[in-house]
Amino acid sequence: MPASLRAALLPFQQTGVKFGLTRRGRVLIADEMGVGKTVQALALASCYQDEWPLLVVVPASLRLVWAEEIERWLPHVRPGEVKVIEGREDRLCDLPDANARRREKLPAITITSYEMLKRLSCPACQKLPQAQTGTTGGRGGAGSGRGRGRGGSGGSTRAKTPCTGPDHCMAALPWGVVIIDESHNLRTTNSRQADSPHTEAAVAAGSRAGRLILLSGTPSLSRPYDLYRQIDVLVPGLLGRTKEEFAQRYCDRRLVPVITSRGESRLKWNNGGGARLVELHGLLVRRVMIRRLKRDVMAELPPKRRQVVRLPYPPANRWPKEREPGAPAPAGAAGLDSDQPQQQQECQLDQCAAAGSVEASAAVGDSTAAGVMSAAHRVALAKLPDAIDWLMAALGEAAASSGGSGSSGGANKGSTPKVPGGPLKPAWRKDLGSSTSSGDGLAAASGSVDEDGDDDDDGSSSGGGSAGGGSSSSSGQKFLV
Repeated sequence: MPASLRAALLPFQQTGVKFGLTRRGRVLIADEMGVGKTVQALALASCYQDEWPLLVVVPASLRLVWAEEIERWLPHVRPGEVKVIEGREDRLCDLPDANARRREKLPAITITSYEMLKRLSCPACQKLPQAQTGTTGGRGGAGSGRGRGRGGSGGSTRAKTPCTGPDHCMAALPWGVVIIDESHNLRTTNSRQADSPHTEAAVAAGSRAGRLILLSGTPSLSRPYDLYRQIDVLVPGLLGRTKEEFAQRYCDRRLVPVITSRGESRLKWNNGGGARLVELHGLLVRRVMIRRLKRDVMAELPPKRRQVVRLPYPPANRWPKEREPGAPAPAGAAGLDSDQPQQQQECQLDQCAAAGSVEASAAVGDSTAAGVMSAAHRVALAKLPDAIDWLMAALGEAAASSGGSGSSGGANKGSTPKVPGGPLKPAWRKDLGSSTSSGDGLAAASGSVDEDGDDDDDGSSSGGGSAGGGSSSSSGQKFLV
């Protein structure tokens, strides 16, 4: 582990890394959002660096965020050794035939999304129906990962099509360490056959790896049944040989009457309940899971840090119109004289913005009907391009431009504040358009302006629906909490 990373770990984060080491690198880190799961996962993975290559499977919106975190916490890893899979053109191909030589040719760290891992894996590892051959009749699962496809009864059995191998399947590459972020996306369905293709592909990659680190602030969104695929890939058989056996013991599995689309009544298995939850929780924390809530480690977290950034006064062409054409002048508009000095106008506008533009917004209905834009809105819109440029510069995204253009949308040359000594542009970054860069910059910079002293492992998860994604929070009761 790098000395800088070891020194940066808080005491409870060191405990999480030690827990993972005692479990031989196969662990579920289920700390609450904001506690620092990302830095713990990277620290634990760095302890097994001699077994790399490392595969990081994350929601699509978090790929660049993870690349930023790797650059921050693993400075000994060169940017050229980090590869972000963003499309089929990034497929890892032209690798040697020998497994040992193939491992040497792979990038040290590969970051991909659930969706891209699914698309770049073979049908057998996704357990798709086309991966089966034979006569019709009974339905059998296609083998992948540990090769434990569960077949149905009736009819003739189908032969399982084997995996196409590392040359055509990303899940079959010789990954030594695998990190799966937002692992609650490994959903356990009621199907007797395979679960969703992205779940099966991620499970196939994780089951082949010697070390597997799962991260999720909500491993069970609403019911214990969601845990089975996550725990079974870590320690096969810990919760039962099949998900039906697990549901029978811990999910109060029972038959309930349902009405079909044809209006017929039939019985269906319901796995949405819970039973022996204390026993289940104790089994998890003893064997594979560590979970800390923010309130439990609040005393060890650094204080919240806020930074006030003074932006330059926007030029005249950046200010939006105060009201729509033909709309009557608001009552407070008389106080803003266009002939006043610029600094005096700025001070007056800032005061109006701080006060919420009482004159223009005294009656919300009247101001809306009149098409009036409050002073606070005008100030925010006029300074928004500079705010975006500042965030991009703080992230090392804004390159020095002789024309002063970029995402500022017409900002004058030299009006964008520069951050001295920004980080160099890593090799894994691609030449993104201005709108994409701005969006990624805003998402990744949420911790730069108002930080909790934590890493940003879950801060951007709201967009991570990738395969579901992001750090989800359920309004229902979570039995693990």
